[in-house]
Amino acid sequence: MWRYIGYLAVVCLSARAEYPITENINDVLDEAFKYDNKVITELGDGQIPFDATILYGAELSQGTLIGCNSIKRTGDCFRTTFENGTYVTELREGLELAIATFNRVIQGDRVSTATLISSTNSLHWSVVIDPDSCVTRVPVFEIEVLEGTVHQFPRSKASPFSNIKEEINKQLIPFKTQLEKFIYDMCRKKTSHIDLASPFMRRLSTYMPLLLS
Repeated sequence: MWRYIGYLAVVCLSARAEYPITENINDVLDEAFKYDNKVITELGDGQIPFDATILYGAELSQGTLIGCNSIKRTGDCFRTTFENGTYVTELREGLELAIATFNRVIQGDRVSTATLISSTNSLHWSVVIDPDSCVTRVPVFEIEVLEGTVHQFPRSKASPFSNIKEEINKQLIPFKTQLEKFIYDMCRKKTSHIDLASPFMRRLSTYMPLLLS
C-alpha cells in the first residue's frame, strides 16, 4: 500500500516550468480507483446503507446503495499549479453500476418501495489547496450527470424521483464543509474529526498524496 501511495506522490511532484502548470492525472486516478475498488470489495463495503432522507416531501428509509466497488473515472481529470503554490484538482468520477433501493417510501398515506438503477452517473468535484497554510476550499461538489430508471411499487403518479439530481445536490452542500475540514486536517497531518467509517472518506485518504503533494 505504501509503495502505491509513494507512486502517486512521485507522479504528482513533477518539474516546475511556466505557470500555471496543468497536468493530466487520468492515469493516476485510474490506478487509484482500481485500488479503491479492490479495497472496498475486500472490506465488504460494496453496498452501504442510506440514512433516512426526505425528497420532495416523501420520506425514504431503509435504503441501500449497491455498486460502491465499481468506481470509475467519468471524464478528464486535471491538476493545475499556480505560481504562488496553490493548486486546483478537478475530478470526475462515477459508478459503473449504481443501484439505490428503499424498502419504505412514505408519501402522505401511501407506502411503497423504490429502486433506482443507473449506469450513467458522474460526480464532479474540485479541490483548491494552499500547501503552506493548508487552507482548503471545495468550490464544486455535485452530481453533474444522473441517468437511469426508477421502479416504484405500487406506482405513484407524483414520484419523488422526477428531479432527483437537483435534490441530491442540495443535500450535498453541507458535505462540502466536512470535506474541506477533512482535507485540511490531513494536510496538517492531524487526526481528522471526520468519521472515517464513511467509505467515501476512507477511500479519499488512500489517494490523499495526489491532493496534497
